[in-house]
Amino acid sequence: MVTQTTSHSLPARPRIEEASARTPLDTAVGVLIGRRHCSPRAAFTEIADAALQSGIGLSALSRALVALASGVPTDFAHREEVEARWGPALGLGEPR
Repeated sequence: MVTQTTSHSLPARPRIEEASARTPLDTAVGVLIGRRHCSPRAAFTEIADAALQSGIGLSALSRALVALASGVPTDFAHREEVEARWGPALGLGEPR
């Protein structure tokens, strides 16, 4: 039996596994796109430049940006760096 698909079929819904497979960098890029209304390339470049300037690894800096944007109330690695760089863009005002 042959199954035909039509052009009006709905796309498959993303699976939970796919959503959770996003890397911290992907999520951090999304944060900057949403807050700065910039392109994915500009957001990535901003994070990559910040990693180079600060000496913090790209993944670690991305995780810290995501934590800050998520409103994590406790201290986490590199919090001061991400607050200084992105706190105002995230509506946080002055760094602590």
